[in-house]
Amino acid sequence: VTDPLTGLRNRRYVRRHLDQILATGTPAAVLLIDVDRFKPLNDLHGHAAGDVALKEVAARLREHLRAVDVVARYGGEEFLVALTGSAQEEALAVAERLRAAIADRPVQALGLMIPVTVSIGAAVSTDGIGADPLIAAADAALYRAKERGRNRVEKAGMDDWKAALR
Repeated sequence: VTDPLTGLRNRRYVRRHLDQILATGTPAAVLLIDVDRFKPLNDLHGHAAGDVALKEVAARLREHLRAVDVVARYGGEEFLVALTGSAQEEALAVAERLRAAIADRPVQALGLMIPVTVSIGAAVSTDGIGADPLIAAADAALYRAKERGRNRVEKAGMDDWKAALR
């Protein structure tokens, strides 16, 4: 249930948690967060510096969330936040707060000050939506954030939901 590098919950745990939230009909939001330009960071500074950056991103995410929210390492340099009981405005405000918490201060790793930013895709559940389409809609919004220049938050739009529900 725990990612050994970051100490966050892992992909399997957050997925079960999200399924449980949605099964009760409680509103939820998913924030899919990807560290921008992580491969070049690893290539330039080495994997040890990349690991330090991931740990610091994890710590900043955890620090800026409520106890009821779950943040997990979802894969490589990707994180997923499950916000329980959040409407769209609140989810977007949280996403922007997390984005700023990462970007506002460089990560100190191996004697270096490394600027790190994240891109975030946000999707909010509607009645009857399962975890798969919710995550897929957030993922589509994340890719749009990357395409539009990184270090930004994008919300899932109608086209994202149509694609996610196919």
